[in-house]
Amino acid sequence: LFTADLLRLENAKLMEGYGLKLEEIPMEPFDLIVSADVLVYFGAMDEILRVFSDRLAAGGDLIFTTETMNAGDYNWVETVSGRFAQSPEYVERMAADAGLAKISQTAFTPRMESGE
Repeated sequence: LFTADLLRLENAKLMEGYGLKLEEIPMEPFDLIVSADVLVYFGAMDEILRVFSDRLAAGGDLIFTTETMNAGDYNWVETVSGRFAQSPEYVERMAADAGLAKISQTAFTPRMESGE
């Protein structure tokens, strides 16, 4: 977790704590939260998205990636890699429940694994 003035990223400060507990994320409001290749380690999205929403400053933005699955009988599943995939509809619903509004959603490949 890094904190910084967006105009002076060279002064970013690392906040130690791989595996931070959600309640240990600082309460100060953030203008931007980026969570790339992190939420794949969460199955249920309700709590983490609520924590992020609570930490955003008014007008702040949250950018995050997830692994997706087709809509079906489940909201999320654990994959053979040990990561989790969620249906886009589930993620959108949990984000809305947390008070977040979707600006855009783009499908892309954030990582290559085993040549795929």
